[in-house]
Amino acid sequence: MGRSHDRSYLWIFYLSAGFLFAGAVLRAPLVVEGGSVLVLDLFLLLAWLALFVSEYFVSRLWPPWTPIYLGLQTAIVVLLLLQPGSYDFFAVLFGVLAMQAFHRHGLWIGAAWVTLFVPLTAVTLLRGHAPAQVATFVLIYLAVNVFLGLYVLIDRRAANTRLANEALGRDLEAANAELRAYAEKIERLAVAKERNRVARELHDSVTQTIFSMTLASQSAAILLGREPAAVDAQLERLRQLTQSALSEMHVLISELAPDRLAQGGFLAAIREDTERRAQDGVRVSLEIEEAQPAVPAESPLSVAEEQGLLRIAQEALNNVVKHSGAREAVVRLRLQPPPRMEIEDRGQGFDVEGAREGSGIGLAGMRERAGEIGWKVAVESSVGKGTRIVVEPDFRVGG
Repeated sequence: MGRSHDRSYLWIFYLSAGFLFAGAVLRAPLVVEGGSVLVLDLFLLLAWLALFVSEYFVSRLWPPWTPIYLGLQTAIVVLLLLQPGSYDFFAVLFGVLAMQAFHRHGLWIGAAWVTLFVPLTAVTLLRGHAPAQVATFVLIYLAVNVFLGLYVLIDRRAANTRLANEALGRDLEAANAELRAYAEKIERLAVAKERNRVARELHDSVTQTIFSMTLASQSAAILLGREPAAVDAQLERLRQLTQSALSEMHVLISELAPDRLAQGGFLAAIREDTERRAQDGVRVSLEIEEAQPAVPAESPLSVAEEQGLLRIAQEALNNVVKHSGAREAVVRLRLQPPPRMEIEDRGQGFDVEGAREGSGIGLAGMRERAGEIGWKVAVESSVGKGTRIVVEPDFRVGG
């Protein structure tokens, strides 16, 4: 893009300079009087052309050449204007120099060269023209020089802006690539974290339950030959363990299943989960508190908050099924600001401080999930008096 623009600029520059130079060369034989003067003028024009052609190549190898070139070219034009006669048309070559000055050195140095051309043109033309004519010529050539110089300056700035935009575009593309790589890394870490959590749950709950089932079945087999009357109690114990294991597996599988939030929304997903708990022997009621009587069509919570609250509710209800011994529980949701979720049961309760040190009832996982969405978890429980879990935004996170 930048090289293409440079080539287009060179074509425009050399075409304009070629027309101006050709006009001066073709005009010279028609106006110049005397063969020796014409030969001198043509020699000076050839010298000017040689310097003009060499400027592009020499300046790339040796940057100080450009101001030297401008000085030599200006001196040649002045010598052409000083020839006896009406040779004002040679002043058009100042237009080429104005283009070079603006392109190579920018606005202020280019403007200084154009300003310098004014007295040079005026002084040299006063030798063969009346002051009024000189003023007219000076204004015409000044307008040409300013137009050509500003055109090149604008073209140069447009090229620089284009190059800067291209560089910015490359930087943005690189930043986007880094951001995508970072997002993919975060996603992989999240997947690995979820897998570790599920593996930990399998180890802490389902594996232990199946181990207990194995012991219960072995005890039943032993008692069958010794104390047949005690077998029924072991079989009942085995049935309870089987039901608990199935419930725990169902919860874990539901968490690994496709996102139900995308299927029916947050309220539908949490309602489905509470209704399913009846299969585990716990009746869970769902209470939704809101300012309007109708359930809002769209939840005011973010997707991440909905996902986190759903997982916290599932974990809390799973604890109710496995540990509380309660037959009823309630989930309270307040969707209007400030939002809040409560899960309460009237089961056997537990020692909160003692459970804080352990990892068997998932409190650490709930707190971790809440922290990920900027919420916090408070647990109120005591032995024999049930449990109440409160989940609400942690305003300390934002401020």
